[in-house]
Amino acid sequence: MLADLAAAARKKGLVLADGECYDFDTPPVLGGEMSAAQINKTFFVVKVHITGQIHRQVKDLPHGTKINKVTIGDR
Repeated sequence: MLADLAAAARKKGLVLADGECYDFDTPPVLGGEMSAAQINKTFFVVKVHITGQIHRQVKDLPHGTKINKVTIGDR
């Protein structure tokens, strides 16, 4: 399925440069849809840092918890 999303992103004209990766505009863990319409490009290092921060903040929440705020810091 993720390969299909990557192919759809390329069809949208999103071609990755060195150091870039595909990312969802709203991460699925925060309720974002896993669809080609939600895919964009970002720098891989930025993606890793932001994803780590988000997952640390939500990892212990019960499934289905509504999230209305995520704080992203420098570290």
